[in-house]
Amino acid sequence: MEPPAYFGAWCRMRPGTRTAVVKWLMSARQLNVAEALEAARWIDGLKGWVQLCSTCGWVEATEAVRNLPSFAEPGSGTVMALDYAPWDGDGRCENHGVGYVGDRCPVCSGRYAISSSGGAFFFRDGEP
Repeated sequence: MEPPAYFGAWCRMRPGTRTAVVKWLMSARQLNVAEALEAARWIDGLKGWVQLCSTCGWVEATEAVRNLPSFAEPGSGTVMALDYAPWDGDGRCENHGVGYVGDRCPVCSGRYAISSSGGAFFFRDGEP
């Protein structure tokens, strides 16, 4: 059996919001100032793309995109199959909006993590 797909949520930071990104990194990822500044430099190298969550279920990833942080560029939120970034490949499912690399959407046609609760993942086989 194929291993289940997990997801990540991304957004792009608006110009001039670096301080807000650093504060978000400190709060959301529990980083100290030096670590948050280093992560912000890494984000600069990614042309402003910020990973909001990683190794999460479909529910958590789509929720992160629906509730973007204040520093996010409007409409920039995107859900990606884990291990892929918004600039990887060009596959995007019209039904689910998930970006993927390969020939199929993991939500439509594969086993995927629907949600996590208390560190436990719940899985679902692909939808028709």
